[in-house]
Amino acid sequence: MYIKTEGIGLFKIEKFYHTAPDKLYAGADIEEVSYTTQPDVMMNMKILEYLNELYGIMDIDKELPDDPANFSSYSLAHHVGFSIHQELEFLQTTEETDRQLMMVDHLERMIPIVREAEEMRIKVSMNGHFKDIIPPDLPESL
Repeated sequence: MYIKTEGIGLFKIEKFYHTAPDKLYAGADIEEVSYTTQPDVMMNMKILEYLNELYGIMDIDKELPDDPANFSSYSLAHHVGFSIHQELEFLQTTEETDRQLMMVDHLERMIPIVREAEEMRIKVSMNGHFKDIIPPDLPESL
């Protein structure tokens, strides 16, 4: 059986039923959660700048939005390297500007680490003498 769904908003599960009343499938009582999607355009510009830099370092060819005024941080959240816990926290944040700030902070911490790891990879591939190279410390939050 194929079931097609469409996300139409944010909600909070109040009570989960393994089998919904009078149904053969799971269900839940939910509460709608209000949220904002109006971005800070300057913050979106910074996000796009950081993502271009990150994707350039990692040699990732992924199309990014062209217009910083015309996208929501939700559309990029899965592509910035959040851990599962960070992504969950991001998805629970109801203000767009707060989500943007989370994304910018994450990218500002992540880019130097990725750059250092990529530089190390290049050095290792040049001469093969890597027994004395110490890998960068990776914070647990990444």
